[in-house]
Amino acid sequence: MSGCCDPKAPRVYKLNLDGGQVGLLGVEQAFLEVLSLGRADEDVLAEELLRRLKKKNYIPDSAAGKYKAALLREYKEFAARAQKEDNGKEVPKGKMEIKILGPGCAKCHALEKAVREVVQEMGVAAEIAEVRDVNEIARTGVLLTPGLMINGKVKSAGKVISKNEIKKYIEQEM
Repeated sequence: MSGCCDPKAPRVYKLNLDGGQVGLLGVEQAFLEVLSLGRADEDVLAEELLRRLKKKNYIPDSAAGKYKAALLREYKEFAARAQKEDNGKEVPKGKMEIKILGPGCAKCHALEKAVREVVQEMGVAAEIAEVRDVNEIARTGVLLTPGLMINGKVKSAGKVISKNEIKKYIEQEM
């Protein structure tokens, strides 16, 4: 069985769905494929993402609407990051850049979940990304994971911090 840090293991994408997380295979590939289609209508995007992901994942018909909404939300973040990388522009002013630093362990997932919940509760525009590359994490100065970086500043390392602490750090960067 592959561990979370096995580079040959298929990438399981954690989708925040209905207050919890579900793991899906092939999400990044589906995002790339749909992005290359250049579709703009959100309903069509959501339907296409769901159709592609049903090929590799069990998604109950009764939950299709929730999956579509969650996939569309994540796809929009993915597309914004892809556009930024394509044209080299910085994150738009007023939008925070939040990074979760770590190998993808349970504590990393817990921190990411808490960050996403706080961002949603506060209504903050934020680009949230995972940084799993050990060399990139080391360049930030973080030696213990999980780490939290907001707008290029390390705010926490080595522990899962509370939602109140996350909120405080986000407010400091507003």
